[in-house]
Formats: sequence, structure tokens, C-alpha cells
Amino acid sequence: MFLIVLACTNTKPINQYKTKTLRGDSIYYYIYNDATQIPFYKQIYSYDSNGFIANATYLLMNSNTKNWENNAKLDYGYDVYGNNKSLLHYSWNDNLNDWQKTAKNELLFENDNQCKSKIQYHWNVEEEEWGRASKEEYTYSPNSRFDSCVLYDWNVFNVDWTLASKRKLQINTLTNIETETQQAWNKTDSMWENQNKSECFFDSVGNMYMNIKYQWNKQNKNWEKADKTEYSYDNAYPISNICGYDINSKYKHKLTSALFYKYTDNTWVKCTKAIYYYSKIKIGNSVSLRSMGFWNIN
Repeated sequence: MFLIVLACTNTKPINQYKTKTLRGDSIYYYIYNDATQIPFYKQIYSYDSNGFIANATYLLMNSNTKNWENNAKLDYGYDVYGNNKSLLHYSWNDNLNDWQKTAKNELLFENDNQCKSKIQYHWNVEEEEWGRASKEEYTYSPNSRFDSCVLYDWNVFNVDWTLASKRKLQINTLTNIETETQQAWNKTDSMWENQNKSECFFDSVGNMYMNIKYQWNKQNKNWEKADKTEYSYDNAYPISNICGYDINSKYKHKLTSALFYKYTDNTWVKCTKAIYYYSKIKIGNSVSLRSMGFWNIN
């Protein structure tokens, strides 16, 4: 197994419970316009003693029994600086009544605490060993913002990484719109081809209030709308006061809800709504850890 070992000092991550005022409690997802208002999906997270996300459990509502059932789980690992260096994926096996590992991510951070690369492995059940699956390499602009990413797939026959796709970010400071375009590598013609695109719209205080996703139509050679998400915030709480948040994320304040749309018959159709819940932290005091909810910020 390919493992990168970083040179570390005895520096320990800051205990977020001493500086934060909120931590995520849970997210519930609802089918929009469902009169029953019964959630069909939820995310539950737990935190470690420093206030970092330790693991995440994803549950689905059984429509017949109305009981929550395990679906997936993530275990987070950190370096001494608090960077998320590993992520272990599980799926729930009903036959074994237990979690089964499926994949893992290993992330490399350098001295500036920027993620330089991520390697994903898949779990081979028959061989009972990890196998390389994909690799992402990241670059950043001079102001330390994400600039681009190149994705490689593992070629088991050549025993080497093969170019697969790339993402590039463009920022329009006049309109407050960030556009991220993904292109796939055409091995036959040795050229990049458009795949999908995302446009993020920001308000005057830096919150991403809308995200529109597009898919490339090869036949018509144009971008077609696919999905849209609208976000609502409580600006009284900046992300610097909330456990689990990345200060470089597109959410700059307390996220309260998200509304998801699908583009159908030339119109946006509301599909799902997510509600975010929080718990208060008493700054400076120890906190009894319990199962908490949070959200995937990547």
C-alpha cells in the first residue's frame, strides 16, 4: 500500500470547544411538498475531544416501518495540525448486520496546511486488501484559494496512474460568481472534452446562496441545466464560531436550510429540502461528547 508519512512536530490541534459557540446537531432531508413532513434521510455525526468530526453515520427512513436504518458511515482521521488526512468509508450489510468497509481516502497536506493530493483505495472483499482506485492532485492560486484539480485512475494492467479528468475554477470578482468546469480526457483523440459545470453565486457577506450545475450536451455542444441548490443562513454566527466548519468553505455563516431543484421541461422543480440543527457550546468548559449531526462540506 502506498502511504505518505509526514514529518510532524508535537504541535496539537486547537481544542475547538474552547473557542467555538455552536456545533452541528443534525440534518434532516424532506421530500418537498410532502404533506406528512416525514424526513426520508438524515446525517448524524460524532466529534472527538478537540471538537473535530470523528465519524458520520447516514440513515434512511424505512417507508414501511417508519424506522431509521443504517446506510453508510465515514470515519475521519486527522494529523497533528487538525487537517483531515484520512477518510474510511463503510456500507451497511443487512445479512451480516454490521458495517463493511468499502473505500478509504488518504490526503497529503504540506506545511501551508493545503491539501496537495488525495488517493482513494477500494476494498477488495475476495482478496481482503486495499487496491488503488483514483488520485487527485490540487493546485492553488497565490492567495491560497483552490485553483485546479487533475484526476487520475489506477490502471491495473500498466500498474500506473492514467489521466482521467480535470477541474478548473474561474472567479469573477465583479459578479461574485465562481465557475468550476470539469473536463474528461479523451484517450482516443488525446483531447479534453467538457463534462459538467458548476456556478456558485455569493452574497455581499460571502455566503454562497445559490449553486447551479450543468451537464455538457455532446450532440448540441452546449451546457444544459441539471440541478440547483438555494441556501439560507443566519448571519449572526460566522463559521469561525462553529465546530467542524472549514473556514475556506463556501459557507461563511450558520447554514440553516437548503432547497434542491431538478431542471425538468424547461423549468426548475423543487425536490428536496434540508433543515440544519445546532447545539450551543459553553466556551471554555469541557463538553460531554454525544452523537451529533453535521454535513459534508466538500
